[in-house]
Amino acid sequence: MQSTQRSHLAATIAALAASSAMFGAAHAGTSTAVDSSGAIQNYDVLGVKLGMTEAQALAAIKERFPAGTKDSRGRAITLKVTDYTLQSKTTGKPVKAGVRVDFYPDQKTNYDFVKVLFNNGKVWAVWRDDTTSTYAYEKTISDMGGKYAGAVPIEDYYDSLVNGQRRGNGQKARNGFELYQGTCSDNTLPFRRVNQGDGINLQSSCNKVFQVKYGVLETGGVKSLGNGYAQLVDLDAGRNFMQSLNTSGPIPTGGARL
Repeated sequence: MQSTQRSHLAATIAALAASSAMFGAAHAGTSTAVDSSGAIQNYDVLGVKLGMTEAQALAAIKERFPAGTKDSRGRAITLKVTDYTLQSKTTGKPVKAGVRVDFYPDQKTNYDFVKVLFNNGKVWAVWRDDTTSTYAYEKTISDMGGKYAGAVPIEDYYDSLVNGQRRGNGQKARNGFELYQGTCSDNTLPFRRVNQGDGINLQSSCNKVFQVKYGVLETGGVKSLGNGYAQLVDLDAGRNFMQSLNTSGPIPTGGARL
């Protein structure tokens, strides 16, 4: 490996470690949230399920956010679809890996998106980054628990807003759900934001991963959810795609399309 490649790899690993707090640290040890009934295969993120075609996935997202839709904060959602590319290690050129759908494309820093990745034309990963929305706590947790029946609840510490400042109060609250097919010995999530790029880690020994998680903030005794994400990933299909990436030819980096 050339020295520049080694330096880039080291920087990427360091960035991944530094970004772990942003997405919540991986649980230590082996997960007990193991899928024993095949429930994870029926899960969806914004209507997108594993194994869908690109057309089906985009149709599901557009159905979820029809024209004129506003988010929980009253902001208009404007879908912008672009090709999502990864760099081929063989050619050094971008290769289409999926699509990215931005919800607020005019934002200067846009961390509100869903990325859908494909292998042989079928969805192998859905990654939603839902950074700036805010949701009612009780209803949202209840809705997620019903939608993802069979998943294991996640609990984490949360903050209280006091005189305009966030303060840890030493209390925990339910803030998400997770489920894994196979044994995930390190519970490392497949996707993380690394500076302005993406970190993708498919080394975990399990087959499929699902996790949805938000932060909890209590204001005046009322809890809300925000700054969250969801991931639904078929790691086996993803590993197959990454192997094929080395032999794929370059494609033009496509622009927005709706």
